[in-house]
Amino acid sequence: MKALQYFGLFALLTLLTIALIYLPSRIESELQYETENTLVEHNLDWVEASIDGQDLTIRGAPPSLAEKERALSVLQNVDGLRVIHDQLSEPLDAPAPRLPVAAAAQPAAQPAATSGAKSALEPSESPSHEPESVSSTSGPETAGRPAPNEVLVPANLSARTRCEESLRRAFKGDTVHFQMNTSIVRPSSRKLLSRLVSAVKNDCKGIDLTIAGYTDSLGPAKVNLALSKARAKTIKDYLVRQGVPKTALKTVGYGESKPVASNKTRAGRIKNRRIEIHTGG
Repeated sequence: MKALQYFGLFALLTLLTIALIYLPSRIESELQYETENTLVEHNLDWVEASIDGQDLTIRGAPPSLAEKERALSVLQNVDGLRVIHDQLSEPLDAPAPRLPVAAAAQPAAQPAATSGAKSALEPSESPSHEPESVSSTSGPETAGRPAPNEVLVPANLSARTRCEESLRRAFKGDTVHFQMNTSIVRPSSRKLLSRLVSAVKNDCKGIDLTIAGYTDSLGPAKVNLALSKARAKTIKDYLVRQGVPKTALKTVGYGESKPVASNKTRAGRIKNRRIEIHTGG
């Protein structure tokens, strides 16, 4: 009987030890993933983020004071972070620190009369967190017409080449972003999805397409493989709801098996978490 009690106690201590080792590592990995996605969503690629437990350290050279303030504001909204260690360098437009002046050195200058204008030393308004709006051709008011400043795909291309070029321009070097460890598309990717719908419906008629999902190497390989398949299916289901024939779309998931960059860096992992659409079944 005592042997069973000792065995039970040993098993409990073993489980507690595993939990103490595994859970912090998992939390840290999820926070790193969430932070990196947040930086990508808000076009803050100049920020280098590293997670230690639930503490975030950020480094980089802000292009302006407003961008530095925006980065700090955005990262404060990442759930789970406990402390943000700001090691960003000072931007070039940061106001110079005020030096103490002796009282008798010089009489204080009289304040100039103002009419409600802001002082040049006051921080400018922070830019919107949303990226610049991109017009889409998928709405009824713009159907059949190119969006402003959009270059038309040359009409003399073959059908397959025209489709591929239209898809390339729709992605614009970006990819679809998902919520961490899910196949739920983030709101920041809605404009990209709208461009994809327009490209597929206007320039890929009668052409079979393959939607491929990829992940980085964080997490178990089997989980990443299933996640990449689920994310590819999410894009297919969205296109079908927008009127694209279901029979023209095929999905495949490659997980972490086909990286396009190193998974050892944040920038590389961002590139590896991607959705691609190719012609052919």
